[in-house]
Amino acid sequence: MSAFSKLLHENHDPRIVEKLMRKVGCLLTIGEEVKCVTAQKRLLFNGSPDYVVLTYRRIIFCWVRDFGLSLELEDYQWKDVLETRFEPGWLGAKLLLKTARRTRQMAYLPRKACLELRQFVQDREAQDREYAQFPLWGCVLPEAGSAQLPPTPPRAPDDLSVKMNQLEKMLKYRLISTDEFEERRDAMLVLW
Repeated sequence: MSAFSKLLHENHDPRIVEKLMRKVGCLLTIGEEVKCVTAQKRLLFNGSPDYVVLTYRRIIFCWVRDFGLSLELEDYQWKDVLETRFEPGWLGAKLLLKTARRTRQMAYLPRKACLELRQFVQDREAQDREYAQFPLWGCVLPEAGSAQLPPTPPRAPDDLSVKMNQLEKMLKYRLISTDEFEERRDAMLVLW
């Protein structure tokens, strides 16, 4: 029994769903898994139905082309989705998805499958609202006024003798010339 068999409904063609799951599997990120697959169910001719695939991170529209020989996929991240709406009709329900750039729709979805889609979308939107209320979920924030900075260490006094010793060592190891030594020494004595 294949891994996608739990996603099959009565109107799904197993061969097309298997091909669909292979293609969709290439798009999925680590830890992302398909939660719901729904196929169109047209009244008269349902030779190559289109599919909607839902994961917790995205919604994927799948259009079967050339009578099942090729698939066209279009995915939308849930964070980009502005609105999802389900409109019931005589021949099935219609899913409308609205993003900032475009509106996508898929009609002729079976009502039972559409209810499953609606439940999943409502759960996803409730989860988004919950995370929006607590943007730093799991992070412990400090209370106001509780931040304590470590005291700054006291500065060592500018000791002229220490600086003069360093300057003499630089002259001894020929890091500076005699003229430069005299200039720096005079500058330190003037500032002192």
